[in-house]
Amino acid sequence: MGFYLGFRGLHQLPEELSPVITPCEFVAALSKAIRAIVDDGQCRSWAYEEAIRAVLQRRPGVAVRAFSRLLSAAPFDHVVYRMLALAQLYAGNPEGAMQNLKISLALSRHGATIAPSLGCALRVHLHGSLARLALLLIHGRLGQRDAARGLALEGLIP
Repeated sequence: MGFYLGFRGLHQLPEELSPVITPCEFVAALSKAIRAIVDDGQCRSWAYEEAIRAVLQRRPGVAVRAFSRLLSAAPFDHVVYRMLALAQLYAGNPEGAMQNLKISLALSRHGATIAPSLGCALRVHLHGSLARLALLLIHGRLGQRDAARGLALEGLIP
């Protein structure tokens, strides 16, 4: 962690030293968050693995039921909402998928605000980005250009 020396003139000291993260530290934290996302499925339960297996085997109905059961056990898990939405999308239910992706995105936003560290916050933001990409896909397929544009700009405009 470095310190930002505010510029107040050539020979004047800043009023306070504000700790900041250096670019190298940020890239390292982001790389670690990406690795954690990739490894996330390996740290979950047997039931989660079965639900993922159903998606991979192109059995969307089985996957929807499996993720729905998981959701009843973990009602605030943004990853399960996102995976349920993808299973619903494969099962031909874009409206249900859109609803669950919006919940996943909202839970991700909230999770990022209470994350205990930069790495945790980045991981939650990455999960939210995956939900956002899937939502953009659905809005595009349903011809909802304004909704897709608003969703795309939402992450860019503070």
